[in-house]
Amino acid sequence: MPEEVAVIGAGRTGVATALALASLGHDVVCTDVDPLRVEQLANGQAPFEEPDLEDHLRRELASGQLRFLTSAGGAVGTAAVVFLCVPTPSLVDGTSDLSYLDASVGELEGALDPGSVVVVKSTVPVGTNAALARRFRAVGVHVVSNPEFLREGLIISDSLHPSRVVLGGDNDDAVERVAAMFEPLGAPIVRTSLESAELTKYAANCYLAVRYSFVNELATLAESVGADVGDVLGAMAFDHRIGSAALKPGPGWGGPCMPKDSRALLRQAELAGSQLKVLKAAVASNSLRAEQTAEHARSVCGGSLENTPIALWGLAFKAGTDDSRDSPAMAVAEALARAGARCSAYDPAVPPDVHPAGVTRGDSALAVCEGAALLVVLTDWTEFAKIDLAEVARALDGNAVIDTRGVIDTTGAAEVGLRLLPVGRSLTSARDVDVLSGGAVQAEVHPAS
Repeated sequence: MPEEVAVIGAGRTGVATALALASLGHDVVCTDVDPLRVEQLANGQAPFEEPDLEDHLRRELASGQLRFLTSAGGAVGTAAVVFLCVPTPSLVDGTSDLSYLDASVGELEGALDPGSVVVVKSTVPVGTNAALARRFRAVGVHVVSNPEFLREGLIISDSLHPSRVVLGGDNDDAVERVAAMFEPLGAPIVRTSLESAELTKYAANCYLAVRYSFVNELATLAESVGADVGDVLGAMAFDHRIGSAALKPGPGWGGPCMPKDSRALLRQAELAGSQLKVLKAAVASNSLRAEQTAEHARSVCGGSLENTPIALWGLAFKAGTDDSRDSPAMAVAEALARAGARCSAYDPAVPPDVHPAGVTRGDSALAVCEGAALLVVLTDWTEFAKIDLAEVARALDGNAVIDTRGVIDTTGAAEVGLRLLPVGRSLTSARDVDVLSGGAVQAEVHPAS
């Protein structure tokens, strides 16, 4: 049965939620406090980089199932189900800033009819939804926790084809009402308590943080001992207990969710008198990754980066998004700039005015290579894998390329005289000697730490 739905917050989570629910036949009104964002969305324009977003946005707007407003009150007036998709950023001590959530809840109190359901998709500390449930119970409104598991660059796919839908609540009828809304998606629906649903979100992101940190440390070890981390991880992936997902080394993990959630869970564990030593070690390891990459660059450049021109490909924390929050690419750029390098960066999606102090922005991948002594690949954009490497070799003043994302073809680089230094592999391995034979390139070991 179609529901009258209000979605509070038009960030990635809110927009993806609104689109998915509208596509399922629900009447959806999405609101945000930013009038410019609301105007863009109402006109079918994406306010942030996300593949396929505008096509789906225009389709649902044309269907009449989706509208955008700046007034939460106007959206909530007839809504029977309200999804809270507001940001919960980190405070200095790692705890979550719930001020946006509190403001939204304040607007909802007294505006909802008894029997309405408030669905919290925002990532919140364990216990938050139980407190909200007690707060709303007095007016006959129920609370359901429905954490989001969206991946930036894939929010449309993830919202329409979720791996699972987690629903936590203390009222079975409310949980089943929300479950009925998502059942047509065909995903497994996990029904649990409010606390378990909240912890599931943190647990998923923090487990990935631990896994990424281990893979990156393994890559550093492989460089030092002459192994190929790609071969190692490929062999590991055949173990059904491990699998192949999230087994790719890089410049570190980041983005708007994983670092924030890791800090929040560590802080919550501390407040609960518990310890998450493995997660704490993973966060500490990740914090060193940018300096390790800078040290790698320093070694490649003869021991000093002072006044060394370096080209950087990528500032977004991953391909498919314009988001540079807690981006490992930004962290590496900052580390190189602190070491005295003159860095010029190119990213196809991050706004031109976004860059670390001491780093300039270029108009194209080739433009930033002009006269550079070193190229460092920091984001896995597809265009970087497709670029003409011969043109890159001609533009560079040097011939070294540190590929932290593994996007550059090793053989193709060797053929044009580029000295490719991928993460997790020493170029003195036997198969690299074969690839580089004939005197085209003399490889040298430059471990990342």
